Amino acid sequence: MSFLGVKNILAYLITSVCLLVRTNVFAQTANLDRVVSARFSDASVGEVLGYLSNQGNFKFSYNSSLIDEEKAVELVLVNKTIREAIGLLFKGTIRYKVQGQYVILLKAERAPVYITGFVHDAITGKKLPNISIYERNSLTSAITNQNGFYRIKLNHTKTIFKLTVSGPDYESQTVVMKLLQSETKDWELRPKVKTLELPHDDNSPFFPQLADSLAIPHEVSILVPNVPNKGLVLSEYSTSQITDNIFPIYKKDTNRLFRFWDEIKSRFSKMMIARSQRIHDKNVTDTLYRPFQISLLPFLGTNKLLSGSIENRVSVNIVMGYSAGVRKMEFGGGLNGVRRNMNGFQFAGVGNIVGKNVTGVQMGGVFNTVLGETQGVAMTLGWNHTWKNMRGLQAAGLMNITHKETRGAQLAGVLNVTGKLTKGIQMAPTLNVVLKESKGWQVGLLNFAHKITKGGHQIGFLNFSDSSATAPIGFLSFVGKGNGYKRFEVAIDEIQSANITFKTGVPAFYNILTLGFNFVRAYELANIGYGFGRAYKLGGRWMMNTDVTSGLMIEYNQYGEVNQGVLWRFDLGFEKFLARNSTLTFGPSIKALVIDPARSSYTNGKPFKNMPTYQAIRSTERFTLWYGFQMGLRIKQRYGD
Repeated sequence: MSFLGVKNILAYLITSVCLLVRTNVFAQTANLDRVVSARFSDASVGEVLGYLSNQGNFKFSYNSSLIDEEKAVELVLVNKTIREAIGLLFKGTIRYKVQGQYVILLKAERAPVYITGFVHDAITGKKLPNISIYERNSLTSAITNQNGFYRIKLNHTKTIFKLTVSGPDYESQTVVMKLLQSETKDWELRPKVKTLELPHDDNSPFFPQLADSLAIPHEVSILVPNVPNKGLVLSEYSTSQITDNIFPIYKKDTNRLFRFWDEIKSRFSKMMIARSQRIHDKNVTDTLYRPFQISLLPFLGTNKLLSGSIENRVSVNIVMGYSAGVRKMEFGGGLNGVRRNMNGFQFAGVGNIVGKNVTGVQMGGVFNTVLGETQGVAMTLGWNHTWKNMRGLQAAGLMNITHKETRGAQLAGVLNVTGKLTKGIQMAPTLNVVLKESKGWQVGLLNFAHKITKGGHQIGFLNFSDSSATAPIGFLSFVGKGNGYKRFEVAIDEIQSANITFKTGVPAFYNILTLGFNFVRAYELANIGYGFGRAYKLGGRWMMNTDVTSGLMIEYNQYGEVNQGVLWRFDLGFEKFLARNSTLTFGPSIKALVIDPARSSYTNGKPFKNMPTYQAIRSTERFTLWYGFQMGLRIKQRYGD
């Protein structure tokens, strides 16, 4: 046989085998299209597969770990092909391929499922932009564009989805959908209706007056679709504007400080949170929950783009993170952002920002900011800032600021500020401020409080207040019209031709600055002193003062030398009101001069000769004690006393 004949025989055999295999496969494929009708009640998966294989005259092949043959199922087949029956039995979780006499069952690799459509206003039919569509279980979300169109990709491993559509001015809708493939769905949202609260008729004679007192609006807004060239548009019906501020604004104020802070929050929101997240925050009213989340950035994490509506038990943020709330603890390498409440422990390398309340412990490397209330401890090297009330401890390297009430302690390296009420302690080496009422302690170099009531105290170098129920303690204390005590005095005594004295504080305790000089005396004298005193009301237009002062006394002798000493004095003064703002003062005094021998000259005898000019109680080379007097005029503040 020639080589050409052998070649023809082999080609014929190969062609025959291929045609046989192809014919066999087509036969098996055709069997999958056989129509069957059956009803299975509490049957096992294995029994159903056996029935289908007998009807199709083929065999199933599969991995026993993939399919549970003993699982009970309920299945009704009415004029269904075998391939349809397989889909109904496994609900799209199993795919198959035909090989010879076998139908091989494999795990389904489903294509992504998309839902697309439009969102309309149910009344006007207008297509709505910036509406949120999200799936609660997978946290997949989408936002309608300017034409009201959306496209959301769902988890392809599931077949049942719970979709919610939500907008700021509309009632939310939730639908459970069973999907095996992509579909189209449009939504119609109804606007939220605000109900008018009428007064309750309690059979009171005042009820008709209450009903009549309801304000009738001068202008009524009419909803008219904005159709071009169709006449005058009185009002356009539209969704709320999406703002860039994800954190709440508790007070609209024209004050520069509030406007500046609102601008900071807006810029920070743009930097920290993606625009789609800010839109979801405005739209989604439900609070979702996940026990744990981890994120690299606010929009790159397990909470996905719905992070502003999700509360977590434990939250970990590598660089920056953002969530609706924290229930146990949160750790951040850079910034932690919580839209609502934080309960538990919160730590950040840079700072923590909480939109509502904190109950627990906050530790931030640079700052802690709470836009609601703080109950617990806030510690940072920079500043703590609470916009409402603080109950607990604020400790900061720079400053603590509470806009309303502080009940606890504020400890800062530079500044403490409370806006409304302090009941506790403020301690800072530089400045403590209470803008309204203080019922606690202020300890620092400078202290300021608008009103100090019972239980409030100031201890500092300089103290300022409009009124004080207690005596401030410091080098100088200035108390205003409430019960302040201020006197400017010009007087003479037995050693000085003029003494200028300023007294400030409260009647129970005031500070004294005094300056005296005598240019008439042969040897000129000058003294400067400081002290404190107390004022007593005697009745009528009389008052009495007890003052103690001490200061430096200087004498210039005939040789141009300077003699120095310390002058101590106790003054008992009586004050008689002459006019509205002026008084006459006079009274006895006891004075003691202690001469400093190291800074005085004894060349011409004892320094400070003829002081006093009369017999002293006691006089030595270094000490003189005598009785004196003082008399002068005072100008007092218009208020107080």
